[in-house]
Amino acid sequence: MNILLLDEQTIDTTGTQETADFNGGTGVAAATGVFDGCTVKLQCFVDGSWVDLGTNTTFTTNGIGGFQLPAGYTLRGSVSSAGASTSVNLRVTV
Repeated sequence: MNILLLDEQTIDTTGTQETADFNGGTGVAAATGVFDGCTVKLQCFVDGSWVDLGTNTTFTTNGIGGFQLPAGYTLRGSVSSAGASTSVNLRVTV
């Protein structure tokens, strides 16, 4: 299953954005595009807050990182410090 969380995102993420429920297990996050100084992170919703999954799923350039979570979490992508030419994607494969 492929989940596209960010699709040619050009600005910092704020407010409501694309999320996906995660059924648990191992996943792979792939970040691609033009970063222009931005940071892309895979996050999950825990106890009422969005938290970063970790360094394996934090990107400042094109990359792939693995993660493992139990069932019951919601995932989203986050972009911070977007530059003028930023256009990034974040896809999760489970």
